[in-house]
Amino acid sequence: MGFLLLSQSVGGQASYSAESLTFKAIAAGGQHTCGVSVGGEVFCWGSHQQGQLGLSAQQPVLRPVRVAGVGQVIGIAAEGSQTCALRATGQAVCWGSDRLPSGEVSAVHTPQPTAVPLGDPVQSISLGRHHACFLSQPPAIYCQGSNLLGQVGTIVDAGTAAAQPVAVRHLGAVVGVAAGAVHTCGLLPTGGVSCWGDFGLGSGSYQPIPMQGVVNGQGLAAGNRFTCALLRDGRVRCWGVDDFGQLGNGSLDVPGAAVFVNGIGEAQAIAAGSYHACAVVAGGAVKCWGANILGQLGDGTTQSSPIPVTVKGLPPAIALSLGEGHSCALLTDQTARCWGYNLSGQLGNGTTLNSAVPVMVEGSPSP
Repeated sequence: MGFLLLSQSVGGQASYSAESLTFKAIAAGGQHTCGVSVGGEVFCWGSHQQGQLGLSAQQPVLRPVRVAGVGQVIGIAAEGSQTCALRATGQAVCWGSDRLPSGEVSAVHTPQPTAVPLGDPVQSISLGRHHACFLSQPPAIYCQGSNLLGQVGTIVDAGTAAAQPVAVRHLGAVVGVAAGAVHTCGLLPTGGVSCWGDFGLGSGSYQPIPMQGVVNGQGLAAGNRFTCALLRDGRVRCWGVDDFGQLGNGSLDVPGAAVFVNGIGEAQAIAAGSYHACAVVAGGAVKCWGANILGQLGDGTTQSSPIPVTVKGLPPAIALSLGEGHSCALLTDQTARCWGYNLSGQLGNGTTLNSAVPVMVEGSPSP
């Protein structure tokens, strides 16, 4: 769809009217959100303190604005104050907070190319709090950024930041990657999962460790020291810390091993935030569990839940992305809804009011 109807300008960047914008991908960061439009452009909104919106101005943006200089995009990732987009050419471009080899953090306000060694094309991107991981073709995982807890997956210069992407060692063939706040997990062709960094079971590791009992996986989602795997039979299994019920098994005790999420039915897609997780289930409904202090579970309350609750008033969804305290869904009509924390306008509805139920991202056409 063309972007023809100009409505306002924020920080020198154009935003578009409610009749002009639909999405094919969406990504929720710490206090910002970005989406890839059907036309392949990137739009972002929310906090801009570290350049994560890709704009020159630093004030929060309450509705989607176009990010210039990205090119045609097929994928998007956001976490903390970072954003990365995957170009159709297989090249990754990133902006926002940048962890330097010295350990300091700088702000990058314009998209910068990031290449994996040998120039292999990137298939997918996943971001942690201060690290980024790329799944390349031929299949391999490369990570860069903070390695304080081993989240980059190498014992070379352990504890220091990797300024450029480095290959994760002792992993073998991979088909997927999910970066959590301070850990990373890889999905193997067998359906098994290996994780590194501080993944919430024991003291963590600077190299991949196979997760016992996790088999037949087809998707991964990683949060703050916890991880969930979508299995081929539609069940969801989670492991790691469980202080807000983010493992979804009805308990707040760390079980020490992977557990099945209760009462979810057959899941079709999963996502993890800092302390909560959600799944798209049969029929396109969304169920969430874990922390809900800011309304990020979307059930109309601020009561955390160790078992899945249904997001209220949400039309059928096909994909999800969760931030630190907010959640977003991409719907079957390619519009987007978000709910939860909204101090910086990360819900994209033109306000800074929290919402415990989904609100429309303005710039998406009305149903």
